[in-house]
Amino acid sequence: MWSHPATPTLVILGALLAQRVAEMALSSRHLRAARDAGGEPVAVAGTESPEGESDHAMNSSARARPEGAMISIARARPEGAMISIARARPEGALYAVHTLFFVLPLIESAARGGAAPFHVPAMLWWAGVAALIGAQAVRLATMRALGVMWRIPALAFTTDHIVTDGPYTHVRHPNHAVVLIEFAVVPLLCGAPLAWLCLNVVHTPLVLARVRTEERALARLGPYAQLMEGRRAFLPCFPKRSAAKAAPSR
Repeated sequence: MWSHPATPTLVILGALLAQRVAEMALSSRHLRAARDAGGEPVAVAGTESPEGESDHAMNSSARARPEGAMISIARARPEGAMISIARARPEGALYAVHTLFFVLPLIESAARGGAAPFHVPAMLWWAGVAALIGAQAVRLATMRALGVMWRIPALAFTTDHIVTDGPYTHVRHPNHAVVLIEFAVVPLLCGAPLAWLCLNVVHTPLVLARVRTEERALARLGPYAQLMEGRRAFLPCFPKRSAAKAAPSR
């Protein structure tokens, strides 16, 4: 048994923080690319425009769209303005929790000091590091599969399409799964069990709410439910090959 090694843990937190900053810059670039390509934000039931109008009112003109049209487009906004499909959703709370993710474990670890450190078995500590490394590989594969559609805000544009390859072959929300792994592992690596408990109790329901919002938006882009049938939200699902093959015709 040993208390968390300070230097490696700080290196891990620093690397994750640098990654978040780089992701924010990349997300901003992708948002600009979507607007430059003529994409419009997809409105989702239950959201409101900045002026307070419901998406039902904004999308009333969609009834006049040609038969077979699947995307309801929000009415034209001033240049640069976007309608967040997560308006009135816990988007801001998610950003706050992600900030606390880098703060609370360090505060608890420092408060414990050497008097009552939280001991982590060496094998478990290295298993957590291995899980983080694997999670980052999944994140990179997810970003590669999404390309310019990878963004931090919960936004879908009319220029987007539903991705079913890469990690999405086995799971519906691989990026959220990666974040859940980080929240489950990093506070414990820092020797902060109370921070681990508080962060995950608050973070997990917020992620589930965002997933529901995202899936409603993706359903506006096409047959999302059919394309993702049989795939879990976070846990990989590897379809088994049918044992009973069709008998040859006689």
